[in-house]
Amino acid sequence: TPQEFNIYANMAQLHIFEQYFYDLNQFARMPVNGMEYSDSLDLLNEKISLFKSNSDPLTFSNPNGHNLPANLYRLGTVECASSISGIAEWYEATQINADRLSLAIKSNLTAPTEARPVYIQQGRRIRVYRTNSFNLFSQQVRCTFITQPRKVTWGYVVVKDKALYDPVSSDNFQLHASDASELVYTILSYAGITIKHPNLSQLGGGLAAGKSAQEKL
Repeated sequence: TPQEFNIYANMAQLHIFEQYFYDLNQFARMPVNGMEYSDSLDLLNEKISLFKSNSDPLTFSNPNGHNLPANLYRLGTVECASSISGIAEWYEATQINADRLSLAIKSNLTAPTEARPVYIQQGRRIRVYRTNSFNLFSQQVRCTFITQPRKVTWGYVVVKDKALYDPVSSDNFQLHASDASELVYTILSYAGITIKHPNLSQLGGGLAAGKSAQEKL
């Protein structure tokens, strides 16, 4: 049914999307092959770039810090607006662990400055520091981030007791075009489990695994 398909479609899309970040760690350790259109890491970054966003200046609340975007999945870079020598510029902040904040701020070598701010992430907020004190930076902060794929919807209208596709109420997949076949295979494996057809489930799972292995060669 359309309702079941929507469940499988969103499960499959999210599974492939989350696999990007596991593969990113693996591919980053592999040697680059030097070919313009076939490097796995470049392709993976191209896939992830579909979900990259730039935030507006983040809202600040004292003493919690700056609030991250509501649709954030993974945080990218954090930048702070500062005026050094009277010129307003953006400076990238370095993330540190919360348990090392005190040591970093008190050290002459690692203490944050206007041009070298630091931040810690606490849930849906970040706390930014740019001096060798524990005073929060409350001015403009922005970030880049990754969002999750939007929800897939196979919309339909009922005509003579049959569900017919309705493009107006539908939302398509947001994944890269190269993931189309893996998307089909993964949905097949989910459908096979529901209709108690183990051969279909095994076929879909095997094809998806084969494609994934081929990409990592």
